[in-house]
Formats: sequence, structure tokens, C-alpha cells
Amino acid sequence: MTRILLTNDDGIHSAGLVALERALRAVGDVYVVAPAAEMSGASHSLTLARPLRIRQIDERHWTVDGTPTDCVTLALHKILQESELPHVCASGINHGGNLGDDATYSGTVAGALEATILGVPGIAVSLVAREHFEFAWSARSQEDTERRSSRRNFAQHQRAAWGDQGSSRHAPGHKERQARDHGTH
Repeated sequence: MTRILLTNDDGIHSAGLVALERALRAVGDVYVVAPAAEMSGASHSLTLARPLRIRQIDERHWTVDGTPTDCVTLALHKILQESELPHVCASGINHGGNLGDDATYSGTVAGALEATILGVPGIAVSLVAREHFEFAWSARSQEDTERRSSRRNFAQHQRAAWGDQGSSRHAPGHKERQARDHGTH
């Protein structure tokens, strides 16, 4: 079954995150690692000046008192077990658009970007509306996208994208690089 990491920048209790999680459960196993509080506009920043706190809510939900980038990094390197590592990361549904220049400041976009940098395909989802945000429609749309994407072999996708130079423990060739770099076999 496809494993999906879900994050956002609006916080663990946002309606967009809840709607997206509900929709993506039909596609695969969803693990949520999201900011404990709203982090809109956090961009691709990391928390460096203080220790981060991870709080496990239940077996599939964690909060981090940091940015979406912190959440994804910790999910992939600290929180999730090897058997839980995701095939894809979805970030959102953002309460508002991330269009044009806004994308460079978006924590939602940064969550998906960080996953991609670390070798996990990422997608950011935003909803543009003036009022009455209808997250259910956007969530169903993302569910359809994930369902179509999950039919692909993500390992093949990663090999094609990263080759033997994958950038994280999840990318192909990681164990071989780690043994080579540390002189162990």
C-alpha cells in the first residue's frame, strides 16, 4: 500500500489538513507530521536557535513546534520507522493561494520541496477562495491525483530522478553510499 506523509503550514488542526487526510486515507497509509501552530509564511526555513519538540498524538499523528521544513525533515529522519517511510509527501491544503511570488514564502510549498530534496516526491495543495473555503472538493481532487500517481512505481521514479546519487536515506543507493562513506560494509 502507498505510504503518504502529510504536512502543512496552517497547523495540525487546520480544516485543510483534516480534509486532505480524510481523502488520502482512501489511497494509502497516511502519516501526519505538522506544525503545532500556524506557520504561514515560514518559507523554507529551519529552526536552528532552539531545540524542537516532537509530540506524538497517536500512532499516525505528530506535531512539531517548528516549520513545515522541520516537520518533513524530522518525519523522514527521526519520527517514522523504516517500514513507515513515505512514497510521497502531500503538503496542504493551504488556506489560500500560493500563486506567483507567494510560492517563495509559502510553508506549504516548502514542505513539499523539502520532501523532494530528501528524495520523496512532494506535492503542495492550496485552495484559492474569497470566502467559504470548500476543502472537501480540493481534497477529492488531490485524492484522485494521488491515486493515479500511486499506480506508478515510486522506486523507479526515484531511481530515474536521483540515480545512484540520491539525497536521503530513502533514495536508492543510500545504504551503499553510507557504507562507502563510513568505510563499513
